[in-house]
Amino acid sequence: MTFSIPATAFEGFLLLRRHPLTLVWVLAVWFVGGVGSNLGPWLAPTRGPTLSPTAYGLSGLFLLLCLMGASAIVYARALKAEGRAKPLRAWPRAILFLTLFWLLALVLIVAWIVGTALAVRLFEQRVLPRGMIINYAVWPIIALTAGAVLIFWLSVRLACAGPIAFDRHQIAPRLAWRMTRGRTWRLVAVFLLALVAAVAIGVLMTMLRNWGETLIPLPTTPPANLQAFVVQSFTTVSVAYSAYDALAIALITIVLFAPGARLYAGVAAETPQSRAAVFD
Repeated sequence: MTFSIPATAFEGFLLLRRHPLTLVWVLAVWFVGGVGSNLGPWLAPTRGPTLSPTAYGLSGLFLLLCLMGASAIVYARALKAEGRAKPLRAWPRAILFLTLFWLLALVLIVAWIVGTALAVRLFEQRVLPRGMIINYAVWPIIALTAGAVLIFWLSVRLACAGPIAFDRHQIAPRLAWRMTRGRTWRLVAVFLLALVAAVAIGVLMTMLRNWGETLIPLPTTPPANLQAFVVQSFTTVSVAYSAYDALAIALITIVLFAPGARLYAGVAAETPQSRAAVFD
């Protein structure tokens, strides 16, 4: 498969031009999820604005469901644009496998974070000379940098894993790895461009939001109970800011996820001989 780096990187913008309603659906998913994640602390056994492990879990569950729903919409629209429309009867299995995919990805990321923290701790205790002065400000920077590079690299090589889960109803990292074989450096360029575009959107939207808050500030008094939280969350100003935040996240979601769907559709549409080397 040959592909244009700019066209693939900016597939999200092309998708928005071809199917502008995609933004509306993804925005709606993130708006509901944002309200739900903020509601998490008030649904926990220890209710209130102080976060507990249960509150973290509830908020994380809402965000996971949002990620699954938003990515499903982006994949469905992008694959449909490439001639791989998903029939309605296949959506339940597609959603199931996409949810399993994101759960697995989340577990692996958490395991990597915990494993890195333990490895750094063991290195400090067992490897470094006794009495050596450690600059503790350096270790988090090294770990975060190494983690960001590793996660980006794996995201590039496994860019087709999400579309595969949605389209083929499989959790198939080895297949996704084969689909990007021989294209790695071009795909690094693709996803670097997409990441730069997503960061630019995030920075611009954040600047505009901060400017807006200087004109129309949000309530700063923390709600005393669940009823007060609900009332405060659904004022005109709060809803407007929540919708704006959902818009920013929706744009970033589309820009980051659409290139993987286009890549997957392109490989899947290759000649039977080329497909056999990947899918068999």
